[in-house]
Amino acid sequence: MKKMKRIAVSLAMALTMLLTSVVGVSAAAPAIEEIEHKGNGRMEVEFYGKVKYKRAKVIVKDTSGKKYKVKAVRKDDDDIKFTIKNFKRGKTYKITVKGVKVRGTKKFGKRTGRISIGGSGSATNISGASAVDIAKKDAASMWGATDLMLKKCEFDEGKWEIELIGYIGGQPWEFDYEITRSGRIIERERDFGWD
Repeated sequence: MKKMKRIAVSLAMALTMLLTSVVGVSAAAPAIEEIEHKGNGRMEVEFYGKVKYKRAKVIVKDTSGKKYKVKAVRKDDDDIKFTIKNFKRGKTYKITVKGVKVRGTKKFGKRTGRISIGGSGSATNISGASAVDIAKKDAASMWGATDLMLKKCEFDEGKWEIELIGYIGGQPWEFDYEITRSGRIIERERDFGWD
């Protein structure tokens, strides 16, 4: 009987520890999807999923530890935008967002990311033709698409929106892409048939 009680207590303790660790993970601050420099010190930090803020604060430091002032903080349900005052090119910045949480969780926390801002010109910007090439190469390698033709190429809200039509195995398909200014694919989708 004593042995059964010890087993029951051990199981209860293990279950408590498991539940505590799961709750801790779900209450964590949201992961940063991307930090983008939009030029002249204007920054955007995008989170994976929807977020909420409580007394949100953005802290910016360079690699030497120098702190930079931030102005015009604008919060959205999946990103936060701000401008670094007196920013310098050719530096790497550590950006910390405090007072943010995944929507639907209880605990507010902080998340940190880094970005290097090049030494010349404005933010890295690929051309529309380069974005189309990236999308075509990806559709060919990802799905074996052939005979790809451009349907739409538009720059909207800081990203390229590309629509292609082509074939997979002789069947018509449409391919939709969202590509950042720096050339990173952030969304890809394919649909059978053409509109």
